Amino acid sequence: MERIHLYVPPEEYAQVKAAGACWDDESKRWYIGRDMVSADFSRWLGEDGEAPEFGYSSDQAFVAAAQVSCVACHEPTEVICIYCESGTDLEREEPMAQCTLSNVWSVDDALAAQLARWPQFRQESGTGSEEGCFVNYCSQCGAKHEDYLLHGEPGDVFFCVALAEAVELTPLSGRVQMSGDCGFGI
Repeated sequence: MERIHLYVPPEEYAQVKAAGACWDDESKRWYIGRDMVSADFSRWLGEDGEAPEFGYSSDQAFVAAAQVSCVACHEPTEVICIYCESGTDLEREEPMAQCTLSNVWSVDDALAAQLARWPQFRQESGTGSEEGCFVNYCSQCGAKHEDYLLHGEPGDVFFCVALAEAVELTPLSGRVQMSGDCGFGI
């Protein structure tokens, strides 16, 4: 079956499942068969009937880096995330500002090349909540640092990068595109 991948925000997972879409564990995306294209799925399809390859695009993106205590060995280690001062939500064709991306599951070649400077941030291949996503690993012991511990709550290092004092921003060159969960600090 030829698959058409959909862009579905997490809050609409139940709706797209009820409409008959399937979940692809490997790519972490919803999909339908080409024969299922209908108005029921139109809001999750791109203009050409396909979902956009990436969810977000930014010409003003940064690597946000901070030091945290490792969850396993308690030694200081650097963790990073992608921070966009501005950009575009490609599915909704809406501007976005001052957001971080967590649970990043795909990046374009330009971003992948620039992220090579941070080898501790790499795509996970095992099982668990971060499967298929880019994850920070401790530079000392190799322990995994789950994004929900870095982004999820006020006080977490990447909860509101725009206001954080202990976060160093390194500009990324050119336009970068990625897919993940976009979060805005309060």
